[in-house]
Amino acid sequence: MPNTYQNSKLYLSIQKLLRKLKRHTVAELRLLRILRAEFKISLWILFIELSLGTTLIRYHYPRPNEPIDWPEAFYYTIHAMLGQALLPYPKHSYISYLFIILPVLGVGIITHTIASLGSLIFQRRSQKKEWYILLASTYRDHVVICGLGHVGYRTLQNLLHNNIECVVIEVKETLFVEEIRSLGVPVIIADARRQEALEQANIREAKAIMVVTNDDLANLEIAIDARTIRPDIRVVMRMFDENLARKISKSFNIHCVFSTSAIAAPVFAAAITERNIINSFVFNNVQLNTVEFTVAENSQLLGWTLDQLRSRLELTIALYQSATEMDWNPNPSFVLEPGTKLLIITTANSLHELEKLNKPV
Repeated sequence: MPNTYQNSKLYLSIQKLLRKLKRHTVAELRLLRILRAEFKISLWILFIELSLGTTLIRYHYPRPNEPIDWPEAFYYTIHAMLGQALLPYPKHSYISYLFIILPVLGVGIITHTIASLGSLIFQRRSQKKEWYILLASTYRDHVVICGLGHVGYRTLQNLLHNNIECVVIEVKETLFVEEIRSLGVPVIIADARRQEALEQANIREAKAIMVVTNDDLANLEIAIDARTIRPDIRVVMRMFDENLARKISKSFNIHCVFSTSAIAAPVFAAAITERNIINSFVFNNVQLNTVEFTVAENSQLLGWTLDQLRSRLELTIALYQSATEMDWNPNPSFVLEPGTKLLIITTANSLHELEKLNKPV
């Protein structure tokens, strides 16, 4: 059923709010994952020390007239680990060594843990490189984007809009780095041609890598390194030379190699000759244009249904928007009214014919 335009705007606002909430929630969960990884060894040592100390005090501390139960032994062990032993020192028992080891290990590990936690919090607040490397290590099934120029920035925006998690590698601080980091995306400042940088982006757990720097040779080198580390990873690469892009795609078995100039050329050509061109692409040697079309006042098309329009012209209608409703899967029976907007995919010839029909009789 078609949605009203107002409902559509509300739906988009709710979706945007939910995506923002999800990003914050995921960021906090990633922090917990980092803490667990960083302090796993320390926590295990404390657990073993606490368990062993409690057991030894419970069964072997020399106090025959008043045996120590488990809660009491646990209480004494914690104080001993903090360097505040409450039990008298057992001079003539081998358990005396426990009263030396417990505070040394306990205070040492607790101090180290507090210092490491403070360092992590500082790195997070000051946006240190080490923090983003740690954050990237928590990602799974993500996309690694190499290059945060205009192409990388726009690509990243689209991926985030589709709830695809990303890690970015950029060789230097750019205008986009701070903005992307504010969205919770880790941006690692490093040369992606170094395998170490790809490892820091956790490429072994990634599902794809997009190489979109301004240097064709650097893009090829990064793609090959990515395949060396992870042979089955999906590689999407940007190339300026269209012929070279085709050859690389075949020779190196890279899934998608795109020439930005080849993609942009049809759009520029169509923009010269047509109106309201949103995009243009070539499929099977046929240039197709994505066009925003508005039904004019006194148009010959008034009263036509979408089905009649499709039957008359070679075109696909992707969107129907009137003053009260918008539908991305429009019903063929929708009737065209003045001001109705259509998103159409068609050839230049069909578009010319459509423009003629849109004029007054």
